Amino acid sequence: MRKLITSIVLTILCLFTHAQASSTTEGDSLLFLANKYVESVQSGKNDDAISYGSQLINKWNNSPYEKDSVYYMYAYGLSKLYYSAGNYEQSLQLKNEMLPLVKNIYGRQHPDYAVILNDIALCYSNLHDYSHAILINNKALEIWKDICGTNHPYYATSICNLAYCYYNLNNYLEASRLYKEFLEIWKSLYGKSHPDYVNNLIYLASCYDELANYSEAIKHYEEALEITKKLYGIQHPNNSTIFNNLANCYCELGQYMESIQYAKKALDNTKYIYGTSHPYYATSLSTLATCYLKMGEYIEALRTSQEAVEINKEKYGTNHADYASSLNILASCYSAMGKYSEAIRLNKEVLEIREQIFGKNNSVYATSLNNLSTCHFELGNYTEAIRLEEEALVIVKNLYGKNHLKYAKNLNNLASYYSQLGNYAEAIRLNNEALEIVGTLYGCPHPNYIMLLGNLASSYSGIGNYKEALRLNNDIIKTTKELFGIHHPTYVTALCNLASCYSEMGNFQEAIRLNNEALKILKDKEGTNNSNCATIFDNLSVCYSSLGDFSKAIHMNREALSIWKGIFGTSHPCYAKSLNNLTQDYYCF
Repeated sequence: MRKLITSIVLTILCLFTHAQASSTTEGDSLLFLANKYVESVQSGKNDDAISYGSQLINKWNNSPYEKDSVYYMYAYGLSKLYYSAGNYEQSLQLKNEMLPLVKNIYGRQHPDYAVILNDIALCYSNLHDYSHAILINNKALEIWKDICGTNHPYYATSICNLAYCYYNLNNYLEASRLYKEFLEIWKSLYGKSHPDYVNNLIYLASCYDELANYSEAIKHYEEALEITKKLYGIQHPNNSTIFNNLANCYCELGQYMESIQYAKKALDNTKYIYGTSHPYYATSLSTLATCYLKMGEYIEALRTSQEAVEINKEKYGTNHADYASSLNILASCYSAMGKYSEAIRLNKEVLEIREQIFGKNNSVYATSLNNLSTCHFELGNYTEAIRLEEEALVIVKNLYGKNHLKYAKNLNNLASYYSQLGNYAEAIRLNNEALEIVGTLYGCPHPNYIMLLGNLASSYSGIGNYKEALRLNNDIIKTTKELFGIHHPTYVTALCNLASCYSEMGNFQEAIRLNNEALKILKDKEGTNNSNCATIFDNLSVCYSSLGDFSKAIHMNREALSIWKGIFGTSHPCYAKSLNNLTQDYYCF
């Protein structure tokens, strides 16, 4: 602000000289407006400053004075005020008008020309036009490279701005490359204990997070956490953000106890800084709810997400992105609990809010379509479920193209539907297409690739190609064990899928062995009061029943019923299914 006031004072002196030389009323009027402008800026009345500034520049454009360096200095200050006020369109318009003027005064290879380009790129970025922002940033980058070299703050800042654009375009590989380049330059200039270093370290960690490279993400988040503690102490907003992100990463890795610990740390830290009625507190509640949801603790997830919804509703009302996000988690809770009608009602509300705020051609709108589609499928509305999933697929394709993880995930969702409907040929086709995309992007030993292989194996099992299904499932178990170890949810899922394959082949003894191995891992890690254990008990009951051991089958059914009742109550489809199996086993027994 001090630089801005200094430049404006110089502008006034120049205007005063112009006015004296011309002795015109135009000069006096310009000088009066410039004085009022400076007074407004100095007193912090930015709205008044913008009003006087816009009058001044309009009058200047209609005066005999030429647009010289004085005009540029003033116009630049006004454009910064527009930017600070969030009026990016007006700031962009003014900066674009200044660009040819700066080029004529200083030429292209000048710092002022590069600064204007950087500012224009920032305006485009804030208007979410990241493609234009990248184009302009690259022009500025070349100028800074020629003027200052690559080990300079201005060059590094342009690199950082580019990384931010690629991040928001979901090109996390390119964003991570640029963030690493920025961090190396910044570290050599200022060391690690610098606010800009730690802020962009968090962005780099977020890139790894989005790429599902959770171990690398955790490493960078923890480094950022240590620096933030040294810079600001433990009670700082950055720490809450990092705690939330660490909670999400550990949750994805299946390390739920660590996940809950970090989510609670985020909650405590946010509560200390902002209190319990702040949106940031609601964000931490949503993170905790997501962790509980992944653990299968649906009642606790429901309670926590409802609290987050109420805070956001009180703060923003019902037509806000944060309210929609928290409502989305609440809908996921109801969906996981089998209350699909309530989940559909909430998902429709989320969909309407997101359409009003972002429009239909947006990734969060597509995500809401996915969630709504899942609920309809579970209720047996298969035609509607597939229609919604295909609508989401078109949006994702338009936004990111076919060679993107989000597109592959949508293909996988459709493949799952077709597989459950018995259309295995279409499911296999879609799974193979998704696998090719993920394999090209990340290679084979990647969590998303493993998930897709599991679905492909299920489809082969569905058409009776057990040889291929067994081969794929065994490959998944081997890869998952090497990547994550035997206590990871993906490994447990792989064991259960292989068990299902043996069960369908009639090899019930091997299916029982694999199910018991999966059950032991879950018991040791989470206890038995969760939906995953209940599902395994159900599967074991089927195996024992098929072997004619109805006593053990009944025991397994009772275990499953007890868990389903505790989680969902007695009106849930899972409880009804177990009860039906138990009735049949008693009849046979």
